[in-house]
Amino acid sequence: MDSIQTQLSRVRSIGALPLSLQALVVACVFRQGQKSVLWIAENTEEMYQIQENLSVFLDEDLIRIYQNLDVRPYQDDSPSREVSARRISLLFSLLSGSPGVFVAPFDSLLLPVMPPGDLVGSAIHLAVDRDVDRDALAEIERRIRQTYRKVCRRAIDEDQPVRALDGISRVDVARPALHVVE
Repeated sequence: MDSIQTQLSRVRSIGALPLSLQALVVACVFRQGQKSVLWIAENTEEMYQIQENLSVFLDEDLIRIYQNLDVRPYQDDSPSREVSARRISLLFSLLSGSPGVFVAPFDSLLLPVMPPGDLVGSAIHLAVDRDVDRDALAEIERRIRQTYRKVCRRAIDEDQPVRALDGISRVDVARPALHVVE
């Protein structure tokens, strides 16, 4: 292990190494420092290959991927709930400071995200045997209904599909569902 650490202290870039050796180096760096590591992949295919290579050296719960949205920006479609939930879950992991290796394709990092304070402030944590403030849940429902009405009115007035951003999340004309982030 000392020889690997000695070699790593002299290396400035690991880009010339095969992905499997890069995964070994990143796993060693992570284990040594127990701090989060961000690995930026060239594309989605490489991201999944990196995840597979890292899983040989690290527990799978320490490897988190930040997927691209499954729709193009400014299209009339919303990203799938699963992809949105995974992205939000990863952002919460970063905010909470839980260590891990975060793997993301380059273009997924170019998209805007909610500011950290807004993300933390808009979350309600649900857990077994834990009381929940019913007023907070009612406030979320009220905001969803208010945004939904605003979007519907705009869609009817302009006779076209419209999206609204109102501090909740992206809301399409279809009734949104609440997402639970683990």
